Amino acid sequence: MKRLVLFINSLEQRERIVLFIGIYASIIIGGVLLLGSYNLEKIKMMEKKINREIENYVELQRIVNQYKKFSPSMKNERLSLSLVEELAEKAGIKSNILTLKPYQQDFNSVEVSFEKISGDQLVVFLKKVKEKGFYVLSLNINDPKGNGRLSVRTVIGEGT
Repeated sequence: MKRLVLFINSLEQRERIVLFIGIYASIIIGGVLLLGSYNLEKIKMMEKKINREIENYVELQRIVNQYKKFSPSMKNERLSLSLVEELAEKAGIKSNILTLKPYQQDFNSVEVSFEKISGDQLVVFLKKVKEKGFYVLSLNINDPKGNGRLSVRTVIGEGT
């Protein structure tokens, strides 16, 4: 330690400044490289994790496509207003449709309202919807007069 103190004292003022700047620069560069290598390792680990997730996603997509191919309820038919009207006609309640419109919150859904239908007619209609591979997203049933003639509002969506 004494030798180091003697060496530093033997240097001129300008040489001491250059020496200390060199030491500080070495420490800073070493720290930056150390932090950079740590961050590089983190980045490599994240890339591996992302690649694993991508592989899992691709596998999931393959399984979903296989399921869609073999699923009996999945049809290539798209949900439309005319299709819902056709289902209502098959159920015998087309004349009871009050409103039929696309559902505003979901582009693949249709909102339909019926007036004065029986419970049996409603069940037949819902079975027809299910047979086509669609789902009832919302169902609101009222019997305003208490006579068994129902007012129904339902939202039908695609099963994708």
